[in-house]
Amino acid sequence: KMMSKEKSMRPKILRYILIIGLILIALAFTGNRLVYRITGPSPACRRPDTGPAQPGTSTRTLMSGGLERCYMLYVPPGYDSSHPTPLGVSLHGFATNAQLNDNITGWNEVADAEGFVVVYRDGTDYPLRWNSWLLSPTNTPDDVQFFRDTIADVSQIVNVDPARIYV
Repeated sequence: KMMSKEKSMRPKILRYILIIGLILIALAFTGNRLVYRITGPSPACRRPDTGPAQPGTSTRTLMSGGLERCYMLYVPPGYDSSHPTPLGVSLHGFATNAQLNDNITGWNEVADAEGFVVVYRDGTDYPLRWNSWLLSPTNTPDDVQFFRDTIADVSQIVNVDPARIYV
């Protein structure tokens, strides 16, 4: 009786193992998409905005070092284009992106209260990062140039006070 019970349990055990395996595979694919969404380029970069800056967040792209690079620009509701405005540049940490940085830092609320514009930029590679160490390979993107290009681009859209640019 014991042997027949064990034999009847085998298909059930195999079915459970198969179901658990399929669940783990599905979680791996779903989790990988979620990880890429957080650590990859900002999804908003796929649909960049153009034209003059409006209050709120817009997504912009520019060419820097032969690469199309992305940044998000936050303009507070009280922005007055007739007055030079301070600019804050917020750099995301390793393996995050501009959009997540915007969501977690709270800079937009500070910009609203203090009257400055904020830029959130995307790094490169995967996971996203900044070319910020001395031993970087020579063929990596020039993030210092991207910094300069971002400020120049924002300055064409917003009246930036060049004496008040903060990182």
